[in-house]
Amino acid sequence: MKTRISLLLAAALLAAGSCTKRPVQPRFGIAATDTLVSRNGIACKIEYRFASILNAGKSPALTAIEQANIGYFFDLEAFSGTVREAAAAAIGQFADSLPTGSGNAEYEISAESEGAVVDTLIVYTITQSSYTGGAHGMYSRENYVYSLDGGYEITLADLFTEAQ
Repeated sequence: MKTRISLLLAAALLAAGSCTKRPVQPRFGIAATDTLVSRNGIACKIEYRFASILNAGKSPALTAIEQANIGYFFDLEAFSGTVREAAAAAIGQFADSLPTGSGNAEYEISAESEGAVVDTLIVYTITQSSYTGGAHGMYSRENYVYSLDGGYEITLADLFTEAQ
């Protein structure tokens, strides 16, 4: 009798656990772009390593996170499209911004990103370095946190009051 009750309880727990909807877990892959832009005597080597969510189409949340990441990584506002389209747009914008005077300069832009799942969050880090003239290069690191369940970005304002 106790065995039968234990089996029924175990079956009920398994059934309840299988009904819990869990968010789709992202699968990350690297989309790499390497190119050389040359205009007006200025050559710029551009290297992108974007951590793309390969299964973004499996969930509206992952799709929203992927689109936000593309915008942040390639510095494109209100962009919707693929990673390849974003890379081409960003390279085109940079090429269009090069000075028109003839010169002889070598520039370099490098950006890479990394995505990781931590509990119910996706943490996304973008690291950039560039040299586009001047005394020294520029370096930056940006972090973004998203809800895996809802696909929305979590900011400091979501965690702390203005007084804190």
